[in-house]
Amino acid sequence: MITNFDKQNKLFDEGYCFETGKGVPQNFELAIQKYEQAGKLGHANAYCRAGVCCQFKMNPMNVNRAVHYYNLSIKEFELDQDHNDAMGYVYLSECYKMGIGVEQDNEKAKELMKKAQLYGVSILEINKLKKENKIE
Repeated sequence: MITNFDKQNKLFDEGYCFETGKGVPQNFELAIQKYEQAGKLGHANAYCRAGVCCQFKMNPMNVNRAVHYYNLSIKEFELDQDHNDAMGYVYLSECYKMGIGVEQDNEKAKELMKKAQLYGVSILEINKLKKENKIE
């Protein structure tokens, strides 16, 4: 029997394949569609990946759409912390820090980053994103 968790992961994996071009032609819109479907089933990281596609991979980037997906990622994470990760907090924090798609708010940025760390995002993960120039 296929569970909701299995469906989430299948859709997430399909989205990742379209995002990276692994086994299929790279297509960010299809990746976002798959990620959004997985997110609607409760996969918080899928919403986060959709936001990353919008902010960093699409040309032109769509920061408002990215912020929307980061917010959805956080909502899903808060509903089911046992089966999701908190990376949405990191990316949304960066949006507030830099004023990307939202009004710049350093206090909100700090609050979101503290929550990311509280919920298990390690300093190593954050430093890796900094090295990849995804956050400052």
